[in-house]
Amino acid sequence: MDFPETLATPDGVELHAWRRLPAGEPAAAVLLVHGLNDHSRALPYERLATRLVDHGLAVYGFDLRGHGRSGGPRMYAPSWPAFRGDLLQLARAVAEDHGARPALCGLSLGGLLCLSAALAEPMAVPAVVAMAPALDASATSPLLRALLPLVVRIAPRLRLDPGLDMTGVTRDEAARAEYLADALWQSKLTPALGAAAIAGLDELLAHAGDLQAPLLAFHGTADRIVPIAGTRAAFPRFGSPVKRLVELEGAWHALPLEPEAAAMAGEIAAFVRAHAGRG
Repeated sequence: MDFPETLATPDGVELHAWRRLPAGEPAAAVLLVHGLNDHSRALPYERLATRLVDHGLAVYGFDLRGHGRSGGPRMYAPSWPAFRGDLLQLARAVAEDHGARPALCGLSLGGLLCLSAALAEPMAVPAVVAMAPALDASATSPLLRALLPLVVRIAPRLRLDPGLDMTGVTRDEAARAEYLADALWQSKLTPALGAAAIAGLDELLAHAGDLQAPLLAFHGTADRIVPIAGTRAAFPRFGSPVKRLVELEGAWHALPLEPEAAAMAGEIAAFVRAHAGRG
């Protein structure tokens, strides 16, 4: 059965989606969730998907609304529940296609979304992998954060530069150049999306003890885009009875592009098979 290339949200946004299958019967399924400004076929996710398929997993991905090939105003979300709802809609479509619920695996903002989805609908999410999850917003412009409540009221779709230092995305210079030259990469976001993400983070941290999904997290100790301090502070508060935080010494932000990527993919595949396999 073919997996649909587009899915329509309840408010009419067309989301671009895809599926990659291993040669044999998949051991489990994982749904990749990209980060801010990004898209699901960008270099980090392509490399991670290839490795996970090689490990026998069915890998699915989609572009968040306002990103990549998906519809909707660019870099805009009307609310955090709407943004999260798109992910949960895709997770249900993957479960129907695969025959079992997929694990969620997200990078940066995608990691925050995966954690939020597992908190909101625990029965829909058997396991979460969070890579450099956006649990610390200190790397964004202090001026932008201060002005955000005002700007979101008067110009919610105004495109603004969040002031992130994207030269810190990966230590691999060739991969960094290829990644940031991607024509679908976007450098500016809307105040509405920024406010939605902050609301999602606040909600997650306020209810961190209620999170019960098995959790595997990775974070680079030299990440300048999303500093590891937020993950270190939040991780002990998560209620998941099965959880592990892997600190990658010296690693930067886009972990699937870092030298540790192959070993990380192996750990992700083993975790997903253990907690989201059909057996």
